[in-house]
Amino acid sequence: GNIFADSLLKLGPLYIKMGQIISCREKLLPAEWIKALERLQDRVPAKSGDEAMELAYASMGGKNNFDGMFCEFNSVPLAAASLGQVHLAKLRGSNETVAVKIQRPKLRQIYDQDLVLMKKIATMVDKFGGKTGKVGGVEQSWYQIFSDAEAILYREIDYRDEAENGIRFMEDFGIGKGG
Repeated sequence: GNIFADSLLKLGPLYIKMGQIISCREKLLPAEWIKALERLQDRVPAKSGDEAMELAYASMGGKNNFDGMFCEFNSVPLAAASLGQVHLAKLRGSNETVAVKIQRPKLRQIYDQDLVLMKKIATMVDKFGGKTGKVGGVEQSWYQIFSDAEAILYREIDYRDEAENGIRFMEDFGIGKGG
């Protein structure tokens, strides 16, 4: 299980995400494999230092745009996940401390390529007897699991959705900017 989880980490964001999904499906793999995959939920290596700065510059459209927005940026992330990481920064002008979520590079292109391959593999596994069986009385297959996950995965890399949800949450619960 640990070797499998380590391999998913090396393969990149989509494979880490799929490992996270599989880790929540207890009957798909033996318990020791599920346990090994659970670490992909919250213990993904981060990019720090120069690598983090390059990610930050790229996410803002270049160093000049980045420097125009922030007067300080901590290159050591607060947290890291399969799709990105979060850093503390200070806004230029207001000096307000903010959390900046930076996405790993080229996720859409990676997803476009890797999902095609994963769905082909899932089709082959289903064809040769690897169906997951019934879950909650519904027949499931690996292909269906990957197809269901695909829309969710693409939504997750659109951070605008996340920002809109955060704004809606603040409005619904009467929380002002800054907490």
